[in-house]
Amino acid sequence: MRFFWLIIDRVLRIAAVGVAVIAVPILLILGAMAGDSGRAIGYVVGFVTVLVGGGLILLVLRAAWDFRKADGSPGRGSIWRWRFNAALVYLVGSAGLLIAGRFSVPLMSLIPRRSLEVAAYERGYPHLNSHPIWVIHVAGTLPETVPLASFKADYITDPSEPDKKDPTCKRDSPTGGGGYPLRHTELVEPVRAGGRYTLSIIVDKFEPGFCKWRLQAVMVRMRGNKRC
Repeated sequence: MRFFWLIIDRVLRIAAVGVAVIAVPILLILGAMAGDSGRAIGYVVGFVTVLVGGGLILLVLRAAWDFRKADGSPGRGSIWRWRFNAALVYLVGSAGLLIAGRFSVPLMSLIPRRSLEVAAYERGYPHLNSHPIWVIHVAGTLPETVPLASFKADYITDPSEPDKKDPTCKRDSPTGGGGYPLRHTELVEPVRAGGRYTLSIIVDKFEPGFCKWRLQAVMVRMRGNKRC
């Protein structure tokens, strides 16, 4: 139990020292901002801010150094002095850890997640259907000045039961949330002749397999549009 308490003691003292170190540039910036007004009162406020803040920082650093020995006895001075220093360090250290946790959680949520696009080496990657039956034929008229690049066919795994975890056929979304079907994108180049274009999209191009692959949507891609 004593060893556990000593670990907490050291962690809080290190956190308090970290808070004091981070506070130094902040204090200097605040003092400089107060003096930027060009008025005498601004210089006085800046000087007092740096003086008082620097004194508090030195007090925290000194208190962090006043720790107990391994046998639990105070390092030096009276027990009341140690208790005061310990209370100050624990308060500052706990506040520093809480603030760090408060800011780290949103930052962790910004960590990029894996794309829903399945890679060829993954177990859930779709296998070609050797005997496809369903084909969508698309034809239309479009001026040659329109920068038509291709059509994008999106195939996805079984979208049912979104709350059910499936590490093979589903994945967490890059924007958060879980249970999203995997995706595989096929680009189909149209055949253009003047102002007309034609193309064919195979609906059952892939075997359903254990992930139940299916065609979800067909979209147009224009040249220069990187998002489609």
